[in-house]
Amino acid sequence: MTGKIFTGEIKARIIEVRFGLSGKVATVAKKAGDSVQKGNLLAALDRKILQTELDKQLADFE
Repeated sequence: MTGKIFTGEIKARIIEVRFGLSGKVATVAKKAGDSVQKGNLLAALDRKILQTELDKQLADFE
């Protein structure tokens, strides 16, 4: 028994992507139309703003 090979085109799914928290986007690693795979960085939030907020919350907690 021989395997069959088919060629074709698969259209990409469009999905909504969100961060788990709010903040300012510092980096956009991909642009519309780029291919992506699971685990690829798409965008990153500004860590300085996040760290400042964390420090403030920790100070209020102590």
